[in-house]
Amino acid sequence: MAKLIIIRGNSGSGKSSLAENLQRRFGKDTMRIPQDMIRREMLAVKDGINNPAIHLIKELIVYGAKHQRIVIVEGILKKEWYGELFHEVIPLFDEIYSYYYDLPFEETIRRHQYKQNKEDFTAEDMKHWWNENDRLDIKGEEIIGKNRSLEEISTQIYENVTKSKSIGSDWKTCPQNVRRFVCKLKKEIPKLLEGNMVGIYLHGSLAMGGFHPKKSDIDIIVVTSTAISSQLQERLAMYFLENSNRYYPIEISFLHKKQLTPWHHPCAYDFHYSEEWREIFSGKLSQETTDDFEKAPKTDGDLTAHFTIINKRGICLSGEPIRQVFPKIPKVDYFDSINSDYEECLEEIYNKPVYCVLNMLRVYFYVRDEKISSKLEAAEWGIKNLPERLQLTIEKAKKHYEGNEKTIFERKELAHYKNFIDGRVQNLMKEKSINDKN
Repeated sequence: MAKLIIIRGNSGSGKSSLAENLQRRFGKDTMRIPQDMIRREMLAVKDGINNPAIHLIKELIVYGAKHQRIVIVEGILKKEWYGELFHEVIPLFDEIYSYYYDLPFEETIRRHQYKQNKEDFTAEDMKHWWNENDRLDIKGEEIIGKNRSLEEISTQIYENVTKSKSIGSDWKTCPQNVRRFVCKLKKEIPKLLEGNMVGIYLHGSLAMGGFHPKKSDIDIIVVTSTAISSQLQERLAMYFLENSNRYYPIEISFLHKKQLTPWHHPCAYDFHYSEEWREIFSGKLSQETTDDFEKAPKTDGDLTAHFTIINKRGICLSGEPIRQVFPKIPKVDYFDSINSDYEECLEEIYNKPVYCVLNMLRVYFYVRDEKISSKLEAAEWGIKNLPERLQLTIEKAKKHYEGNEKTIFERKELAHYKNFIDGRVQNLMKEKSINDKN
C-alpha cells in the first residue's frame, strides 16, 4: 500500500514549493495533488463545504492509493470542509505523514512576495482566507515553524518516509490499518460460520515479525467444532473473493477439531482460500452449483508447518487457547512440510530469487539450530553467520524484500548460493538423522 503525505497551511506558507521538492526527491511513482490547481484551474469553483473539488481530490487520492508508491496532497484544505475527506481516505494507506505550516500572518505575506504568482491575489485576499491554528485530528501531525528552510523540511520528511516503519512489523507493531483489517475478519468470520467456532489463529509474518504490507499475506487458521457444508464453503469463497486483496491478500484455512486429533500428516481440511485460488473459485461460482464444494477429502502438507508456527509463535485472535486446540507436531512431519517448498526453491531459484534465497535460508537455519524464523529473521542470522560472498546475496534479497531497492541477481551467484545451502542442509540431515521419527 502507498504512503500519504499531507501538507497544509495558510496561503503563502510554502506548501506548493515543498510538495514539488518532495516529488522530485521521491521520483518515480510519486503523485502530487495540488488543491489550488484542481479547484481554481481545473474546476474553477469557489472553496467551501461540499464543493466539487473535494470529491475530485478524493478520487485522485483513491487512485494514488491503488497505483502509486507515494501520494502528496497539498493546499489550505480547511479542516471544516476537507477534514472528513482525509478521515475517509486514511484507511487506504499504510503510512500517514501529516504536516501543518503554523506561521504568523506577516510571515506568509513576506513569503508571498517571492512567488511567481504574487500578482494573482493580494494581502487582503490572504487575510480573508486566513485560518488560525487549523490542524487536523491526525495522530502524529507535525508542525512546521517559520525558522526552518525548505531544504531542511524536505530532508526531514524524506528521511521520515523512507525509514519504512512498517517493514518487519508483527501483530503488536503493525500499522493500525492492518490491525483494523484483521479485526474486521475476526468479527465477520464467526457470523459466516453461524456460531460453529472453536477459534481464529494468526500465524506467518504478522505473528512472527517480518510483515511487509506490500508483499506479505495475512495468514489465518480457523478451527470449527464440526465440518462446514458445501453451501457454507460457497459463501466463504464469495466473501474472500470480495475482501482478499482489497487492502491485503488473505491466506486462510478452515478445518474442524476431528481433523486435528488424532494427528495425521498431511492434515485434512474443509476449505482453503488464497489469491492463487481466486481464478479457481471464480470459475466454480460462475457454474452456479455447490457440487465442487465438495465431497472428496482434502489434505494440505503446508498445514503442518503452519501448526508448528502457531504452537511456537502463533496468536489466538479469538476462541480457545492454542495449547488446547493444536497437537504437538513431530519434527519429522514439520521438516517434511517445509522440505517440499525447499525442493521447489532449488528448482525455482533463478525465476524467484528473493523468495527462494530467503526460504532456503529459513530451512537451513531450522535444520542447523532448530530455530523457526521469519524471512527477515533468517536473513539477519545469515548475514551475521555465513561466508561474506553469501552475505552479499542475502543482503540483496533482504533489501528487495523490504522494498528498499530492486536487485539483479547473477545466475552464477545464485548457483553458488544454492550449492552451498543445499550441501549444508543435506549434510546436517544425515548428521542429525532428521528423517527418524522424533
